[in-house]
Amino acid sequence: MIHFLNKGVPYESLLGLNEISWGHHEGAIFTPETKKNHQAVLNSWKKGDYDRIIPGGESPNQVMVRQREALAYIMQQESESEILICMHGRAMRILLSWLLYDSLSKMESFKHTNMCRYQVNYNGNHFSLVTSNDTRHLDKISS
Repeated sequence: MIHFLNKGVPYESLLGLNEISWGHHEGAIFTPETKKNHQAVLNSWKKGDYDRIIPGGESPNQVMVRQREALAYIMQQESESEILICMHGRAMRILLSWLLYDSLSKMESFKHTNMCRYQVNYNGNHFSLVTSNDTRHLDKISS
């Protein structure tokens, strides 16, 4: 598989679109206790506590703030009409939730598969979801 960047596609890396920091769980082996703590944080988010963090990490609200800054920058690029944003799962769920619903309450509703594609359109006033969790492009890669 040839990475799209190797094809000369212009790109820019924005820190505001990075994955959520999982703090002390980042790269850690999940023990039963770690898994229990991780699940407790996820359950808090499902109940609307978007300020809850894993120690040393970020909350969904913190991620949303930096994503809003990154998106404001992207939207200022008037010469760009079609963009590709590549990101990890939790950051993607956070972005889609506030972008489409102006709330983080829908982030769990966005199912995803590794390397899936979401297509979002902007009509000048609001964003709309066109395609979700699409993996058809992966069939072309493996052929």
